[in-house]
This record gives sequence, structure tokens and C-alpha cells, in this order.
Amino acid sequence: MVLATGTVPSVPPVPGLADTPYWTNREAVATTTLPGSLIVLGGGAIGLELGQVFARFRVTVTIVEAADRLLAQEEPEVSELIARTLQTEGITVRTGATVDRTSHDGRRFALRLVGAELLHAERLLVATGRRVDLTGLGVASVGIDPGTHALAVDDHMRAGDKLWAVGDVTGHGAYTHVATYQARIAVRDILQRPGPAADYQAVPRVTFTDPEIGAVGLTEAQAQECGLNVRTGIGQV
Repeated sequence: MVLATGTVPSVPPVPGLADTPYWTNREAVATTTLPGSLIVLGGGAIGLELGQVFARFRVTVTIVEAADRLLAQEEPEVSELIARTLQTEGITVRTGATVDRTSHDGRRFALRLVGAELLHAERLLVATGRRVDLTGLGVASVGIDPGTHALAVDDHMRAGDKLWAVGDVTGHGAYTHVATYQARIAVRDILQRPGPAADYQAVPRVTFTDPEIGAVGLTEAQAQECGLNVRTGIGQV
């Protein structure tokens, strides 16, 4: 058996949010009508990609991010570039912003930020990450905690006796190309064919904004935290 369940949107415990008709990425890409305004809760890849798309369809967009910069997992220079680009396109960016409460009056959303600022929009897109959801699969019968944050696998994708897992559920990067890479390893192992073990030292990633943001492996800060001697350079294309 191979588990490849992916992940589901992670919704933060903001007071009032559960009682509103908020969007996740699924509803956002399925909509056939454009709202006049949109608040995006989350300044990660999904939030920025969809926020820019809607803004280019002339929707008034505000992005709210709790961290002190957008794309906080990337280099600071990248965060500065994408924030400047989005603001140039008319998108309002609020970083270091924590939502205190959310409500919906049947017509529009209201988000109150800590500090008393109040934001309004017709739609609210929650893009604050993804989470593993194994509930309902009966995984406890094979010794797996259904509430686990990531399913532990070895370097050949084994999660247990005659059980393998690939993709987002393993916690090794929520990327389609990682799932494909892991699937090849799992298939080889199932068929008892030789091959290299999984290696995540240089995983590529892309945020599909305009401009696109691409990276491979560790950031400078992550490399320094690992005790590596880091040299940086800036080139022009």
C-alpha cells in the first residue's frame, strides 16, 4: 500500500473565521466571478501567486502576513523585491500583522488587526499553509498516529510493513516534483530493484509570481545555521 494523500489547507484559529464563507486556494481557482476586493491571509507562495492573479484581473487586493516579510522562508532580498513589485501593481501589503478577529455580515468580510486597524473586502482567501490529514483512513490499525504532522518514512519511502508513503504527507517539501521523485524510489523498492536512496540536499522550488522566484537548497541563513562557511554573490542576467 502506498499513501499519497497530499495535504489540505491549514486554517488558523482566528476568532470568528470558522463562521465565515472564506476561500481556500480550491475555491479561489474554481470561482467564475470576480469579487470587487479580496483580502489574502498569508504571504507565502500560494497567497502571493493568487493575490497577483486577482490583482491583474483588476480586483483590489490586500495581503496580510504575520511574519515581518513576505516569503519569509526565502532570502530577504527576494522578500524586498516581491513586496516592491506587488505594491507597484497596486496591491496593499501588510506584514508583521496579526488578525485579532474576523467577521462576515452577509456582504463583506471585516478583519480587525491587532493594533485596531480594520480591513474590509468582498472575499477572504486563507492561504496560511497546508497540513497532513490522515483521519478517516484507519492508519491507527498499522500503528500510525492519525494526528501526525508528517508521516515518517525511511530513505526508501517505507512507512511500515508493506506500507510506503510519497508526497506532501511525508513532510519533505510540498512540491509536485518531490512527490514524483519519491514515487520513483518507492516503486523501485516495491519491485525490489536497486537504486539510490532519497536525498533532499538540493531540492528546487519556484514561486510562480511575476517575476518568478526560484531557489535550490538552503538559504544563506539556513546554511549559516548549519555551520557552513558561506560566500554570496550577485549576478546580472
